[in-house]
Amino acid sequence: MLNLTSDSCNGLCCIPCPASFVFYEPNKLSNIYTAANIIRAISTVCTVFLSACYLILPSRRKHPHFIVLLISMQLTPWEGLATAWLFKKEEVLCKSLYEIATMDNSWLCGLQGAGLMYMTLSLNLLGFILILNLHVLTVYRSTLIADHMTKFIVSSFILPIPFLVPAVVTHQIEYPGFGSICFLSPSAEAKYFVYPLSLIISLEFLLHLVTLAFNFRTSIRARYGSSATTYDTDNSAQSDMSKKGHRMHIARDISLLLKQQWRPSIFIYCVLFSLITFWLFGLIEAKKLANIGPTTTWFSNWIKCLGEQAMISIQSGKLSVTSTPDQLKEAGDIAQRVCAAVARPYIPSFAWAAMAEILPGALGVAMLLIFGSKMELWQDIRRRLSGHKEETVFVMGDIAKDFKDRQQQRGDDEEQGKLRQQQQQQHQHQHRRGKQDDRIYSEELTHLPQAAARFGTNAQYGRDPRTAPKAPLSFSMPSSPLSLGSFNSGAVYGGPVQKTSVTIQDSRELIYYQGARQASPVTYKSHQDDQNYHRERP
Repeated sequence: MLNLTSDSCNGLCCIPCPASFVFYEPNKLSNIYTAANIIRAISTVCTVFLSACYLILPSRRKHPHFIVLLISMQLTPWEGLATAWLFKKEEVLCKSLYEIATMDNSWLCGLQGAGLMYMTLSLNLLGFILILNLHVLTVYRSTLIADHMTKFIVSSFILPIPFLVPAVVTHQIEYPGFGSICFLSPSAEAKYFVYPLSLIISLEFLLHLVTLAFNFRTSIRARYGSSATTYDTDNSAQSDMSKKGHRMHIARDISLLLKQQWRPSIFIYCVLFSLITFWLFGLIEAKKLANIGPTTTWFSNWIKCLGEQAMISIQSGKLSVTSTPDQLKEAGDIAQRVCAAVARPYIPSFAWAAMAEILPGALGVAMLLIFGSKMELWQDIRRRLSGHKEETVFVMGDIAKDFKDRQQQRGDDEEQGKLRQQQQQQHQHQHRRGKQDDRIYSEELTHLPQAAARFGTNAQYGRDPRTAPKAPLSFSMPSSPLSLGSFNSGAVYGGPVQKTSVTIQDSRELIYYQGARQASPVTYKSHQDDQNYHRERP
């Protein structure tokens, strides 16, 4: 059995280490690994620069920027260890020409594999803290993470240790047969790395989905509440406005948080996407080269193709007993290029392999672009270097206090404006109803003299004594004419004069009448026809 993760020889036939390189076109994997490690080196410089910027600024050494600082500081050795392939490729991947490197025969392989495993789990835990911080701020409006920051940070460094120690004790650190780094052996990768990483990534993803769902629901409710109109009583209207104002206040805070927290969210998405790509490649594609034997159909065809190409080179004079090393290499490259087509359907996808190498290597560059593009950072650095104090004060996560106060004042003004607008709409609605009632009410008052004539009761009508001539008009009407009106009155008695105050919902003026012992005018006034009647009860 030819195992590409141990001795790559089968009898007298040996495949040079790393064995996976020979199934592709000459230098194809080597070139992509070189490019990926150059990107890792650039990422290392980016994270060093960003860490230095955060270290010299006091506000960036506080929550929640402190988490970003820790991630940046951890990315520096994480990217730096992976660049060892550029300088020590033979020691990192291979012990000899035909044997892979392990933690037993290469200290650099052991250091790289253990360090990358530990820091990958720790980085994901720090990312989980970032997402959890955004969740509790948005959904619960709580400062739980800030209050227990030390405990969360310490736990992110301690939790990976139980998975690292067994892997090191059982000597499971080695070159996995594919890629440009030493990591866990394929047999131990799932137990010590894939399962815990999957759990962390799943929690991060689900927690962020819950946060997004809450934000969407709150935004919809706030938009619906702001567009709704109510014509209830004053108390219920004020209660509704209070609830709507509370929802609008929450939605405004959430919108402000999202505007300030989108950078950590985007960066965590980049981390998750790159690590998931790398993990799925190792789980699905890289295992295609785990065990290859002489009886493997495609491998036998590939060996046969190499033999045919060697015979062609001998017949053409490119190979002979006296061939130089350069001629041997040229003939071997030709055979490898031709026979790569035979192995292509059965080996890991080159595009996926390139993504699995480049995406994790570009995290440092992505981090600098995301967090370094913030203008406040450069303004604070300029003030710091010029000897001035920082002016940015952060509360509620990443929100500047002065900015939040301005947003709060603006929101209060908007709520008061909306409340006044709804009160005006309610008043206009009642005024329109009042005008309609005025027309009906005036028509009823016009027929009061005829009603009085039918009952045969003497009554006296005239205009309002305050504005009308003193000559009254006499009509006869019942002793209780208020029964003919379409309004509701309540009598209030005091002293010798009986006076009733009638309140009309449609803003009609007050109406008065007097008792039998003393004459007092009763005035009926309509907004439309301005007809006034005066009667005197017997």
